[in-house]
Amino acid sequence: AGRGAEAVFDSGVTANVEWRLRQLNGLLRLLTEREAELCVAVSSDLGKSSFEVVFAEVHFSKKPTLYHY
Repeated sequence: AGRGAEAVFDSGVTANVEWRLRQLNGLLRLLTEREAELCVAVSSDLGKSSFEVVFAEVHFSKKPTLYHY
């Protein structure tokens, strides 16, 4: 499994700006569409409230992806 990401990088595909933007868009879509599920999982794993998860984890992760659009 560890070689998969390295193989993608070695292939040169990650140098393409359009590919990177598609990856950021996919991450943003995941964080948006699965926000409720992420809240449940992180709350369960770390004992954080849903409010804390949304603002400290989800929105914190969304901010860099939004910067590029």
